[in-house]
Amino acid sequence: MGKENIPFKENYFDVVTAFDVLEHIPRISNDLDRVTFPFITAMNEVWRVLKVNGLFYSQTPCFPMREAFQDPTHVNIMTEDTLKLYFADKNWARIYGYVGTFELVSEVWCGSHYCCVLKKTHDKPILDLNYQQS
Repeated sequence: MGKENIPFKENYFDVVTAFDVLEHIPRISNDLDRVTFPFITAMNEVWRVLKVNGLFYSQTPCFPMREAFQDPTHVNIMTEDTLKLYFADKNWARIYGYVGTFELVSEVWCGSHYCCVLKKTHDKPILDLNYQQS
């Protein structure tokens, strides 16, 4: 997940999960002299394959917990605010090409992991960089 599309049609799933996955998806990549954002692509794909009101469950080791850093394959160090600010409440990831709309349903720390549930709120991509949830 990150560089390729999820091989399912739009609005297909009621639920998508990512348990110990997001921290392995690079935030930025330089492919053939072209900068891409694999993490943004992955979040757009999760949004695309979810039905409206579908849920995205994620569990990710986050800063400041040491588990976020100790695995050398963790290339996307996140905080408890990353998903909320960039893909839900503020949609700050729009400047990088994010087109989805999620609402934060719940969040909790499960030991060293941040556990979050996001709900898809619209079925059409939002291309307005200033769009914020109301």
